[in-house]
Amino acid sequence: MSTGPTRPRTSWLPAGYSMRLVAMVGCLILIGATIYNMRGRARAAQPPQVAKSDWKETIVAGPTDEDALELEDAQRLFEGVFDKHTLVESDMPAYWKLMKWARSQSFGELEARAHRDVPFKKLFEQPDKHRGELIRLRLHVRQVIEWDDVTINPLGVKTTYDLAGPTDESGSNPYVVSCFEVPPEIPVETKANSEAVFVGYFLKVLGYQGGDSQHRGAPLLIGRVQAVKTGRSVGEERAEGLLAMVAIGGVIILAALAAVALWRLTRGRRPMRLSSAAVPNLPNADIEAWLENPVEEAGAHASHSAPSTNGSSHPSG
Repeated sequence: MSTGPTRPRTSWLPAGYSMRLVAMVGCLILIGATIYNMRGRARAAQPPQVAKSDWKETIVAGPTDEDALELEDAQRLFEGVFDKHTLVESDMPAYWKLMKWARSQSFGELEARAHRDVPFKKLFEQPDKHRGELIRLRLHVRQVIEWDDVTINPLGVKTTYDLAGPTDESGSNPYVVSCFEVPPEIPVETKANSEAVFVGYFLKVLGYQGGDSQHRGAPLLIGRVQAVKTGRSVGEERAEGLLAMVAIGGVIILAALAAVALWRLTRGRRPMRLSSAAVPNLPNADIEAWLENPVEEAGAHASHSAPSTNGSSHPSG
């Protein structure tokens, strides 16, 4: 076993600096998250631009919810609506009443009066309170189904379209919106990936069977829809957001490593090397005394053990 002097190693996280490093990294993460959040809010604050096309919406003159008698009749029909069930026969009179109101007004007229900030949770938990309310949604369309076997109805409508998808606010919870026509910019696909703005009337919470075999519900609204002009698809926007998060995380890690390296360069100290010649070869009994006064004790020991200079260790006769 070697008893020689060893060189102590400096720690990457010396005592007293661990919490400082953790606090610094935490601050960098907070800054990165704030930048990303502000970036998302800035985009959300920009109003969606409805795509311009030569397609003309169909408007059929008739009464709307602004007519007091129409509104009173609708309240009577709403009594037959059942929430958290599929569309049943008793729902249909109210369904066609709302469809008639939507056909009698343009998209712009509906949008001008529509409520914009009605949370999913309120519609789901308080459907009676919002029945017949005119609402605007920015919808991420994930499915478009065309129904061309519509039964006899008071409006003479031959085809309807159901669009399903979530909003930014609803997360993974979908809405279902029913329209009597859709613009050509919104393709009829069972696996769609388009953006739209919907304005229309809330009818009920539509019950359906989820992929996990659980009974779920989605707000069902009836009205009009327009495609949203966007230069990127939803998948591209999500990929861009993920790339931004990775870039921010990389910057945070590099900043933390640079801070640690800088600390080592500015604060690190080389340990003192002790020369083996400076440590005298003392008996064990003298070590404690030497530690208290190494210079004097070493000199005394050296003079005590020095050999005679007269060439003999015995006295002359």
